[in-house]
Amino acid sequence: MNKIFKLGRIIAISALCMVLLVGCGSSDKTTTAKISSKNANGEQNIELQMIHDGETVKKQKQNAVMKFASKEIYDAFLAQMKTSGYEAIAKEYKGIEYNLTSTDSTMTVEENIVLDFSKLPAEGYKKMTNGAVKVTDPYKIDLETTVKSLKSQGYTITEEK
Repeated sequence: MNKIFKLGRIIAISALCMVLLVGCGSSDKTTTAKISSKNANGEQNIELQMIHDGETVKKQKQNAVMKFASKEIYDAFLAQMKTSGYEAIAKEYKGIEYNLTSTDSTMTVEENIVLDFSKLPAEGYKKMTNGAVKVTDPYKIDLETTVKSLKSQGYTITEEK
């Protein structure tokens, strides 16, 4: 059971912290990263949309859907997510939207996070990644570095024209 918690947390946190400082530009595009995993405890699908100008990520939208193989694992994971503190962090800082939903009949948990880097201060970003990023204001999220990091973790990357 702890393995699915750790896997879910690692993937969600790593998806949020694949970033370094750099860059700027003008017209917005979207790059999407997807990853799926499945084991005896359940399955997980994560999609990240990075809205960017070609160099700098301006906004990141994350959708994670986790479906569990047993009610025990589902209940334990849901309880952990409800006490994660992300909802409180989202209320504390501008630039964060957070939503957690669950469906008992299908033992599914869905987490949606939107980070608007033009509004989100470094302190809020650090809290959302449990301190995994080392940024100070002002900061910028480098698209190329982020994409390379996501690819190295097994994400499939697609870019909209």
